[in-house]
Amino acid sequence: MTDTTISAPEPQGGAVGKITNAISQKMGLMYGLGMMFFSGWNQMLSSYWNYFLTNAVGMDPALMGTMTTISSFMAWIIVFIAAVIIERVWLRWGQYRSYMLFAPVCALIFIMGAWTDWTWIGVETGSVAQAVLIGGCYIIGQFFINLFMISATSMITVASRTEADRALMSARKAQGNLIIKLLFAAVSLPMIIFFAGGDVASNTRPDTVIGYTITAFIWGIVFVLAYVYLFKMFKGMDPTEEYCRRRYEAKKAGEKTEEVKSDIEKVSIWKCLKYFFTNLPALGLFIGEVGRAIWSMLLGAMAVYYCTVVFDQPMLYAGCLTLANAAGLVGTFCGEAIARKLGNRITYLTGIAIVIVSMVFGYFGAASSTLIFTIAIVVSFFGGNMMMAVEFSCMANAITYQEYKKGESAKAFIMGTIQWCPNIGKMFQGAIIGFGLASIGYSASVEVVSEAMVQGITFMTFMVPAIAMIVCFVVFFFLHRLTSAQMKEAEEALAERNAK
Repeated sequence: MTDTTISAPEPQGGAVGKITNAISQKMGLMYGLGMMFFSGWNQMLSSYWNYFLTNAVGMDPALMGTMTTISSFMAWIIVFIAAVIIERVWLRWGQYRSYMLFAPVCALIFIMGAWTDWTWIGVETGSVAQAVLIGGCYIIGQFFINLFMISATSMITVASRTEADRALMSARKAQGNLIIKLLFAAVSLPMIIFFAGGDVASNTRPDTVIGYTITAFIWGIVFVLAYVYLFKMFKGMDPTEEYCRRRYEAKKAGEKTEEVKSDIEKVSIWKCLKYFFTNLPALGLFIGEVGRAIWSMLLGAMAVYYCTVVFDQPMLYAGCLTLANAAGLVGTFCGEAIARKLGNRITYLTGIAIVIVSMVFGYFGAASSTLIFTIAIVVSFFGGNMMMAVEFSCMANAITYQEYKKGESAKAFIMGTIQWCPNIGKMFQGAIIGFGLASIGYSASVEVVSEAMVQGITFMTFMVPAIAMIVCFVVFFFLHRLTSAQMKEAEEALAERNAK
C-alpha cells in the first residue's frame, strides 16, 4: 500500500455524536424536502423509460437496449466532465450554489426530449434517427442533472462540521426521496393513463406517448422550483461564495480579476483522480452504490414487465410500488437509528444482506404468487433504503478523513462519483433488459406468454440484482472501514486547523 492511500482498520463500534448547530433539524428537513422533488421527476426515468420506449414509442427491444446502453455510458462519462467543471469553473454565486440555479432548468428542457417520440417532426417510429434524438436529449440532460446534483450533494460535506451533521443531511435526503416515491407510486401511473385519455378503472395499459410527456413535464416544473429554494437556503454557506462575488464585481467594473485572491485553491484534474482512486473508503462506497443502482433500476423497470406480462395486471405495479416505497421510508428511519448506535458501516452492510435474501426469495417464488412477488420487492426496498440513508454520510466521511490526512480533497469530484452509479446502473439496466427481452422473444405485441419467457423475466427481475448485491457486499466489507472514533479525531483536527 502506498503512503497516498486512505484506509482504515476494522471498526470497533461507536455511536454517531449528538447533532450540533452547524446543521439544524429544520435545515436538514428542508434539504430533504428540496431534494425529494428531483427524485420524483427522476423516478419517471428509472421506472418507466424502458417501458415507454418499447410500448409507447414502439421501439424494438434490441434497438432500445443499444440506445439506452450507449446513452447511459455517455452519461457516465459526462459525470466526470461535470465534476471537473464544478472543481475548476466557479461562477457568480459560488463553486456549488451557481449550478443549483440554472442547471435544473436546462436539464428539464433536454430530458423532455427523451419523453417524446419525435414523430411530430416526421421522424419514423423505430428508426435510428429516433433513437439518436431521444438518446441525445437524454445525454445532454444528464450533463445538467449532474451539475446540480453534484453541487447539492457536495453541500453535505461543505456545510457540515461533524459526522452527525452529515448523517442528518444524508438521512433526510433519503427520507425525502422515499416520501416522494410513495406519492409517485400512487399517482404516476394514473396520471400517465389519464393524460393519455385512458381509463384507470378499466386497467388500460399505459402505451400512449402523450401521457408520459405531460406527466414528466409536471414533475419537472415542481423540481425546478424546489432547486430555486435550495439555492436560496444555502446562501452564505458555500465557502467560495464571497470570492466569486468579488471576482464577478471586479469583472463587471472592468478591473483585473487576477487581483481577487481566494484562500481556497482549485483542485487539478490529476489531483481529482488521485484523491479518488487512493481513497479506499470512498472506493468501497462507490462499488456499493453501483450494486445498489443495478438492483434498484433493474428491479424497478422489470417489475413493470412482470406485472403486465407475467400477471397481466398493470395496476399491480402501482400498488406494489406504493407498499415498497412505504417500506423503504421505514428503512431510512431504521437505518438512521442503527447508524447512531452501530455506525454507518454496519448499517450499510445490513441493508445489502436484506436485499440479497429478498431477491433470492423472489427468484424462487414470485412467479407462483402475486403475494410472494410483492413481499420480495417490499422487503428488498426496506434493505436498499437502509443503505441509502447513510450513503452520502459514508462518502462525506471518506472525504473528510482524507482532508484530515492529506490536507485537502476533491470534494465535488469525489462526491460526484456517486452520480456515476445511477448512470452505470442505467447502462446495465438498458443492456440487460433490452438484450434480455430480445433473447427470450419478447415484443410489445406478444399474446402468449411461454414458460421460458416467464423464467427469463424472473431471472432478470430477481437473480441478476442479487448477484450485483453480493459483489457489492464483499467489496464494501473490505474497503470501507472508517469508525466514528476516527471521524471524531479528524473533525477535531480540522476544526483546529481551520481556526488558525
